[in-house]
Amino acid sequence: MTELIAPQGGICCVVNNTEKVDLNSLKEKSVSFHWELMFTRSMFQTEDMLAQHKILNRVSDLVKEKKIQSTLNRTFQGLSSETLREVHKLQESGKSIGKNVVIF
Repeated sequence: MTELIAPQGGICCVVNNTEKVDLNSLKEKSVSFHWELMFTRSMFQTEDMLAQHKILNRVSDLVKEKKIQSTLNRTFQGLSSETLREVHKLQESGKSIGKNVVIF
C-alpha cells in the first residue's frame, strides 16, 4: 500500500491485524491510517451516536436505489453444525469472496 497510496492519502482498516504492521513507512507521504468499527459510537456512547443511524439509513437508500450493492456472495440454509462447518471451511480456504450468510 505504501507504494500505491497518493501523498496525503488515507487508508481505512476494518479488520484486526494478524501480524504487526509498520506504519512508519506512511510518514514520508503524510498518509493517515484510520480504524473503523461500526459499533464504536454505541460502545462508548459518543456524542455523535445519531450519526450511525443517519449513515445506515443513507446506505439503505443507496442499496434501494441500486447505486451500491451488497458484497453478499453465498447464502447457506439452516443453522446447523453441518452448515456452520461448511461455511467455516469455505472461510478458512481463503477462496471466499464477499459475505457468506447463514439463514435459519
